[in-house]
Amino acid sequence: MNTRLKVFVLDYYQTMTCILINFLRRFGFTDVECLKNGVEAFEKLNQSLFDFIIAYWDMQQKTGIELLRKVQDSEALKYL
Repeated sequence: MNTRLKVFVLDYYQTMTCILINFLRRFGFTDVECLKNGVEAFEKLNQSLFDFIIAYWDMQQKTGIELLRKVQDSEALKYL
């Protein structure tokens, strides 16, 4: 397993974000970034390179599904 992957977590619920970060770190993933807002998340994804996205589906402003569809439609991000 490649634990050098850079992981992006999107969830507005802080407790779940902490659980995910602890879970990922237990498996050796140390490069984890988090945001609570789908609009800000898309901007962040365009600024930094990530290997993997974990997104909660029911977010305000932009749902996780909307974010992932936008990522798929983006020429710069379709590698994710």
